[in-house]
Amino acid sequence: MGLLDKYPCLDWIENLAEDAVAVRADNLWGFIGLDGKWIVEPKFDYVHDFSEGLALVSLPGDSNPHRYIDKSGKIVLKLTDASESFDFHEGVARAYDYLDLMGFVDKTGRWVIPPRRWSCHDFADDRAMVIVKGKYGFIDHDGRIVIPLKFNDADSFVDGVARVKIGKTTRHIDINGNFVKKPTKN
Repeated sequence: MGLLDKYPCLDWIENLAEDAVAVRADNLWGFIGLDGKWIVEPKFDYVHDFSEGLALVSLPGDSNPHRYIDKSGKIVLKLTDASESFDFHEGVARAYDYLDLMGFVDKTGRWVIPPRRWSCHDFADDRAMVIVKGKYGFIDHDGRIVIPLKFNDADSFVDGVARVKIGKTTRHIDINGNFVKKPTKN
């Protein structure tokens, strides 16, 4: 018996993340567990999947949609000085402040990497890709640029390797910025 058989009121089912599935019923979102039982009843305008035990949610009519819930449905974090926020990765979440600058907050809502005029991607392998004036580089969890902004394009790290482009040449680097051979799958 599938979720739609058990809960015919569901009108949308998202991906499984951290043993929870985001579902929509009567235009409100909630979460169902692997056992098919409600973890969090539908009461949100929108939800993101759980990431590191938290899910970004918005309550109907909420003027501050940057709230995170735990798996009991309790709101455990409200970002009051962010205009947009994202999921947690490696203990931090990307967020924009009200000046449209991007930084990273921790699970207490404190800016741990202050907002700056750059575009950021999520942390992976202790590095986050940043883009400044069309050049790509990587920062560490202290916000220091540890791989210079010298690439024309880049991907986030996966298993310690990232694809980068210099001019028209595509190469691969390790988390220290050293060029490495293209990884192969065994």
